[in-house]
Amino acid sequence: MRKLNMRAGWLDASFDIVVLFKSLFALLEVIGGVALFLVPMTVLRTLLNQLAKEAPLPVLVQLFNHTAQNLTSDMTLFAVIYLLAHGLLKLVSLALLWKRVLWAYPLSLVLLSGFIGYQMAEFSKTGAWSMIALTVIDLLMMVLTLLEYRKLSRNFQNLKKSYERISQMKKTIENYNLVIVVFNIIVLVAVFVSVRFVV
Repeated sequence: MRKLNMRAGWLDASFDIVVLFKSLFALLEVIGGVALFLVPMTVLRTLLNQLAKEAPLPVLVQLFNHTAQNLTSDMTLFAVIYLLAHGLLKLVSLALLWKRVLWAYPLSLVLLSGFIGYQMAEFSKTGAWSMIALTVIDLLMMVLTLLEYRKLSRNFQNLKKSYERISQMKKTIENYNLVIVVFNIIVLVAVFVSVRFVV
């Protein structure tokens, strides 16, 4: 039993850590989407060029230069919409998971599946390994979400059974109370009748 409690504690802690990590990441996506919407295109290009000059790795230099040269308003608009939609969906879903809302678990699994599908499509187009890293994190989140959902479902079923037992006991007690009330009325009538005949 103790081993089972340790496992449940480990699962809860892991789940909470991943939910916290993903919530912070989703919040950064929303903040990034809003910032990207508010910052003018010229400032973005200047920022990307500056980052390219200071980047420690040649891969980052190439990425920042490529992005600065190919930056368009359509690309920025897509990034804003993607970051806001992705971030807000994740924040809402994660907030519901954090509160242990039972129906949010299947919803989150569907959303994560959609994110994974999109990330794999992006990886197949661009070869960006960051998509693989996000997919691994999302797969971990799916496994933990599924395990937590199963645990909560079992707890919910146990609570439901306990509630049904308590309801049954309450009905039994109410029936006994009715019997006791009827018995007391009979006793009072008998006492009243006997007192009347004695006097």
